[in-house]
Amino acid sequence: MKGFLVLHDKDFPKTHDIRLLIQLGVSANPLLAKYADSADLLTPYVTEFLYPGDVMEPTDEEMDEGLKNAEMIVNFMISLLPDELQNALKES
Repeated sequence: MKGFLVLHDKDFPKTHDIRLLIQLGVSANPLLAKYADSADLLTPYVTEFLYPGDVMEPTDEEMDEGLKNAEMIVNFMISLLPDELQNALKES
């Protein structure tokens, strides 16, 4: 998300709040709005769940749901890249 914001000359604060980053990106691509709920689900993975033994640890079901949502957002973000970058990612 931060790379997308940089690409579109959008300023953003130092944050791990994925929903905020999605909201900031909506002005560059309104389709990002549909990922707001997924962003809410994922934000704890980069804050609360970041280090083992922290306050909360996700269950296996939460991890599966988080992975599904992360893949969905990543795939959408990749689809927004120019073709040559998409091809380079496929080759790596």
